[in-house]
Amino acid sequence: MHMYAAALLASAAALAPSTTPRQRSRIYTAVAEPETTEKAVEPPKCPLNAEAQLLAARDAILRASNDGVTRQQLRTLLRRDGDLVPPDETWTGGIMQLYGACRCDSA
Repeated sequence: MHMYAAALLASAAALAPSTTPRQRSRIYTAVAEPETTEKAVEPPKCPLNAEAQLLAARDAILRASNDGVTRQQLRTLLRRDGDLVPPDETWTGGIMQLYGACRCDSA
């Protein structure tokens, strides 16, 4: 019986929480980044008015042409209620409203 009691006390002592908390070790991870001397090229900022947009589009077309690009696709903002907005699904009038915004009003 003493052997059974001794085994029971030993297992209870092993399962009981210790009074001193164990300290956890911290794991640090280091990430190596490649050294580059090249500067990251930032995309051009969106023009805030129609004239700046026209000049930016002209410059982009000329740069592409000088680089030998013969086929180009140009996307611009359109005027709606005096503001420049993208031609997306917010145009409730559909293609006819977009067509009206694209017309040149130089009368």
